[in-house]
Amino acid sequence: MATLIEDDDLKKPAASPAAPAPAVPGAQPAKPKTGTGFTNIGRIVNANQGNKLGSTISGNIQNQASQVKQGIQGAQSQFQQQAQANRLDSAENQQKVQSVLQDPTKATDQDVQAFSQFRSGQYGGPTGLQNADQLRAQAEAAKAMGQATGSMGGRQALLQRYAGTPQYNAGQQRLDSVLLGQTGANDLRQARRATTGLTGALQSGEQAAAAQAQELQGRAQAFGQDVNAQLESKYNPMSSDLDARVKAAQDAEVARQQSLNEFRQTLQPSFNVPNAADVTRASTGQYNPFTGQRGTGSGIFDSSEQQSDQAALDSALAKGYIPKEQYDQLTSLNSRSNFVDKGQDLGRLGLYNTNQYGYDTANPGYTSIRELLNKNLSEQTANDASRASIADDSTLANLNALQRLRGGQAEFNPTQRTAYQAGSQSLNLDPILQKLQQKNIFGRY
Repeated sequence: MATLIEDDDLKKPAASPAAPAPAVPGAQPAKPKTGTGFTNIGRIVNANQGNKLGSTISGNIQNQASQVKQGIQGAQSQFQQQAQANRLDSAENQQKVQSVLQDPTKATDQDVQAFSQFRSGQYGGPTGLQNADQLRAQAEAAKAMGQATGSMGGRQALLQRYAGTPQYNAGQQRLDSVLLGQTGANDLRQARRATTGLTGALQSGEQAAAAQAQELQGRAQAFGQDVNAQLESKYNPMSSDLDARVKAAQDAEVARQQSLNEFRQTLQPSFNVPNAADVTRASTGQYNPFTGQRGTGSGIFDSSEQQSDQAALDSALAKGYIPKEQYDQLTSLNSRSNFVDKGQDLGRLGLYNTNQYGYDTANPGYTSIRELLNKNLSEQTANDASRASIADDSTLANLNALQRLRGGQAEFNPTQRTAYQAGSQSLNLDPILQKLQQKNIFGRY
């Protein structure tokens, strides 16, 4: 508030003039002094040059502006810290990706959860300044206080806020406002400068935060795409290779069965034995219904049966069912022209009933070599060729781990799978050939 002038009572009328001096003959009478009875306002202003109102109000406004600036700077600093802490493509996350993909089978549940976030490609940090609305209101309020220093009404409001007391009346407020405008001009200018640009600074901070958040989102998206690409580059080749192995096993089983069926066809009789009358005619040297010629009964079988036996042996060798040594031995046995004798030789070993190789209509069309092959041929069919049955344990473990990191469920249960067993066939002639050698059957041919 204004300081009173001690040598004058500014609130009271001036003192009464002294009594007039006696009149001097011939002199003009003195004129009385006139005035308002109050001291000039300039004297009040001069007396209040050290008044603290300007610095008090300016200090409060500048403090308010400083708090707003600190709030903006604090919000920007907090944004930076949180934004960096939530960078999806941080060096730490990039290192984690490489470490986990080096051995996916060691990935923990926390790693799987982290990869889910990585694959999303979403930045999870702040996108703007925290409590920006509150800061904006504070900046606007400080700006309004700065503008208030330039008008009488504004200064009166500031005086009421920062210098007023319950006994502060309107007259005192008007006088202080005048004094504030005169003696506190420099302080008020400093207050206005302090509040200038606050809203602009906040707006710039918000724009910078939004731009940085957008950049971090772009980086997060690129990081997520890269993580997905790395996962697929590991998973897809393994998965495709496993699918190829399944198909190869299935194709191999089809080919094996087809080859075996072809071989079995060579073991079938090459012709049908006719009725009993024709057999009797052939056996007694009468007309041969198979060749159109006359001849012995056994002769009607020899040539075609020998060729069929040899065809079966050739097929067994070509398909790898018998080794070359066994092929040579059986080819030697087949070289005899009379297949009945061959059957009898085998019959002597207790392998077959010799009448199967005569003209027995109950057992037509058998020959010793083909029956020998047929009776000793066995087959083991393949079990189901699937991804679970074909893959080895290491492949299953890696595919399961990668599938989890890709966001799926583990495909295989290693404890509930049966390993694939390919189909096979065997033609075990060793015991029979050993008996033939023991009886020196081959030596007879």
